[in-house]
Amino acid sequence: MSAPFPVTVTLITRYIAYLVSLGRVYGTILNHLSSIKHMHKPLGHELTWATGYRYKLMLRGAKRYLGTEVKRKAPITPRLLLSKAHLFDFCNPLHVAMLALFLVAFYSFLRESNLVVNRAALVLPKAISR
Repeated sequence: MSAPFPVTVTLITRYIAYLVSLGRVYGTILNHLSSIKHMHKPLGHELTWATGYRYKLMLRGAKRYLGTEVKRKAPITPRLLLSKAHLFDFCNPLHVAMLALFLVAFYSFLRESNLVVNRAALVLPKAISR
């Protein structure tokens, strides 16, 4: 087994192939490679592999194979939070703190679309409307 640093072109292309085989998104692969590049500088190594033809070819192939479309995660909704409430033990301080954390995050980052509906037909008489 070879030393992890300095990274060779062969090692980095194998790493890219491994990340592709795991189904990582192209942007995530770029983030992983960026962190490896940032580790090279403090260790005093040159980025000889970053300009290599095989490295660039592998990146282009990964981009073509995986695509670059953004895959959005499903939103956190009040229904989802309520469905998970039974999993918390309210006698356990850690569980109470975690539930409080989830609720603070949910209500702090809540978008207007989660609070206010677009169509009046969906509005209850006492609900906020645009």
